Amino acid sequence: MCFLPGPAITVPPGNECVATIRAIHLRREDGLCYNLRPEGNEMQMVDRLKPLGLLVLRLGVAAIFLSTGYDKLFGAPGKWLAWFPKQGFPSYFAYIAGSLELFGGFLLVLGLLTRITGLLLAIQMAIAVWKVSLPHSGIYNVEAYGLPLMLGVACFALFTVGAGMLSVDGATFERTGKAKAKA
Repeated sequence: MCFLPGPAITVPPGNECVATIRAIHLRREDGLCYNLRPEGNEMQMVDRLKPLGLLVLRLGVAAIFLSTGYDKLFGAPGKWLAWFPKQGFPSYFAYIAGSLELFGGFLLVLGLLTRITGLLLAIQMAIAVWKVSLPHSGIYNVEAYGLPLMLGVACFALFTVGAGMLSVDGATFERTGKAKAKA
């Protein structure tokens, strides 16, 4: 009996099952390999793009947070110090939000501490949608809260899946965790 993903396959004695990257093959006594599961091979090519997809996601989200964080801290801090109390927050929250956005954007570019950064930015965007955008625009005006909602969703996705292989996290934290799991 050969145990592969999916239904069990009976293999005559003396034959062996071989798993390769492209497909699972059955090696028979004639020396030929027979493909047992041709379906799903197309998705393996797409799976190889996952690190690139996470890099693009991180860089896109980081670009927005770097811009808004820089504006809150250095571009027009007076505007933000006056705006936050109008939304029901203390004025010093402009510095907290700007610092989180600016430094969080830098960390996302590097892919360093991505899960923690993603969680903090997702919480910030949830507060922005809940306390600022929805009360002023209503639930039906998606254009008013679409950007903070999508940023929050993207940051939550980064929190759940991590930075990927093309990151500092991938080269340090995430790789060592997988190596320990295999041992």
